[in-house]
Amino acid sequence: FAVTFRPTGDVSYRAAVGSSATFPFVGQVSGLATYEQPAASLGPPFASGGTLTQKNPNLEPEVSTSYNVGADKRFSNNSVLSIDLQDGVIHNVFEQLTSSAIIAGGGLEGIFTPINVGRLRTELATVRYSYAPRAGLGVNAVVAANRSILDGVPLGVGPFVANVPANGVQICGNGVAAPGIATCLPYLKGYGQINYTTRSGSFLGLGVEYEGKNNSYFQAPFALVDFTFRRPVSRSVEMLVGVENLLNTNVYSNASYLASPNAGTPLVANTAAGGQTSFVPTLVSAPARTVRVQVRLHTGR
Repeated sequence: FAVTFRPTGDVSYRAAVGSSATFPFVGQVSGLATYEQPAASLGPPFASGGTLTQKNPNLEPEVSTSYNVGADKRFSNNSVLSIDLQDGVIHNVFEQLTSSAIIAGGGLEGIFTPINVGRLRTELATVRYSYAPRAGLGVNAVVAANRSILDGVPLGVGPFVANVPANGVQICGNGVAAPGIATCLPYLKGYGQINYTTRSGSFLGLGVEYEGKNNSYFQAPFALVDFTFRRPVSRSVEMLVGVENLLNTNVYSNASYLASPNAGTPLVANTAAGGQTSFVPTLVSAPARTVRVQVRLHTGR
């Protein structure tokens, strides 16, 4: 259910509330557990391990409720400022319990089990500002602050085993060791772009993406720069050039990273004793500098 109130032509207020239920997939609740052998190239003791994905016939549906309030303000130069606040609670959250066991030969077997945890509480604040004139200097920016906390995650399955995600800390799952489960949500994330449009329709933009603490790259906060250029060649033909990660930041192609890849930001994990510990995951490389060239053909002009 949502309502919008517009007291004047340049101001609007928004409010919404919603609820939904999500049911588990059949493959999560029935059938035999699946086992994946490790690559033989790893050598002992790692080649004697593997990953075991279990089923859980007792999985309950997720039930979520979310609230949102927001406002929009259009200024005299046609720029728009938007503010949104969101609060959501999900009960019986689906999570992949990640644990491990030492097996014969000294190998380490990863064990992944779908479970319901108590609840996930998410609070999100987003601020957006955009100014896009037909010609001249424009701005496009968005900043989001996020707090996502899980509670009710079971403790480790053995006296020396820790599992992620952990109770009471910003949500973070070790997506490197267990692809497919939730990765880290940064406390702060943002994107800003300054652009310039000429009267002939050419467009030039320089943007910065900011990844704050607790990001999914398992790195300290950092920024990625992008570049965009668009130019009409004729009435019906347009050329675009885009560069992702213009400065080639944090792609870890250097020798020091290859010699010591396990230097990521520590993850917090639950322990079987009811406490918490931390371990250092492998760093995740940011996308390498990528250049794209595109030609658009417009018809019917």
